[in-house]
Amino acid sequence: SISFDSRLAKLKEVTKGGLLAQLGEEAPFLKSIDNSSGSCTIGFSSPAAGKGIRGAGVFATLIFEAQEKGEGLVSVTEATASSYSGKPLTFESTPSRLTVR
Repeated sequence: SISFDSRLAKLKEVTKGGLLAQLGEEAPFLKSIDNSSGSCTIGFSSPAAGKGIRGAGVFATLIFEAQEKGEGLVSVTEATASSYSGKPLTFESTPSRLTVR
């Protein structure tokens, strides 16, 4: 789950990042954008049991359209995932600064 300041920017699109290519073309990819609340949910899963992602890279790219000048944040508010054995993984994230000039 991602939050952003919808007063400053409207989220126009969410696209799959290159890291998800490891899951294949048929991997399910969910995106749900709610500009009124400034939130977005992104989800994906492996189509093959026991197959996952290894390494670093981009999960998704968010494309915003400026609405008004100012500064705000884009934050990951929740991230959940499981290891190949089904154990929960932990994540750390830091907010990104959103500047509209």
